[in-house]
Amino acid sequence: MYVMPKQRRIKPKWRVPINVNSPQYQGLVGWWPCSPAMGNILYDQSGKGRNGTLTNMTSQNWGVVPPGEQQRVLTIPATARINVNPFNSPRKTIAVWVMSTGSGTREITNDTGDIFVIRFASATGPPACIVNTTSGVAATGTTSLSNSVLHHVCGSYDGANVKLYVNGRRVATAAQTGNVQNTSTRYFGVHQNLSANQLAGSFYEIREYNRGLSDAEAWALYDPKTRWDLYLPLWRSPLPVASAAAAAASLIFPSSFQHILVR
Repeated sequence: MYVMPKQRRIKPKWRVPINVNSPQYQGLVGWWPCSPAMGNILYDQSGKGRNGTLTNMTSQNWGVVPPGEQQRVLTIPATARINVNPFNSPRKTIAVWVMSTGSGTREITNDTGDIFVIRFASATGPPACIVNTTSGVAATGTTSLSNSVLHHVCGSYDGANVKLYVNGRRVATAAQTGNVQNTSTRYFGVHQNLSANQLAGSFYEIREYNRGLSDAEAWALYDPKTRWDLYLPLWRSPLPVASAAAAAASLIFPSSFQHILVR
């Protein structure tokens, strides 16, 4: 009797081990550490399969982020984009490590219909989170963020309030009720019209949750003691924020950058 030879399973090198026992895993519907990419794919590490398709991009430069591992930096020219399958939910949180080098109003994330938006409101203005249920409500910070510095910015909606967090601390709150409307496309780094409010800068990590976060949970995403909790221990990095920015920002957006498309 013929016996099929045992097939050797090859573990993909692109997979970032995820800690499913972490509180940060609860409600996670998209996780793009932006590291690493292979070919034309930016892999969603949440397990939800929302992989991004890289168009007109080249992978350049390597920076050490987890100990002993390499992180690929994706340089995005004006014609580039990343397409990702959508995830619509009545409650939502989007948290990003972001560094801007641009000026004027700049989009961190936007979508068709301006449903859930995080942006720098003006050249010197603070960030704001806008959530549209039956109408749009904005939670706008009071302090501008310095350019060329890595910041953690988080917008969250729990069905009662729109909350904006900067570097783990709540800086603005606006009352809002109802469900977040569905959208057909999400963008990172540009307005939904694909030409206005270009970010110009870098994304290091992007997360999306299908729920609102508490103040303690938002702080845990920034706190150096817990920010790596979603990564399995092998992948946790000892780098502080300033060093992480210097070592490697994952997605670098020149001034000519167009957009990241989430579809």
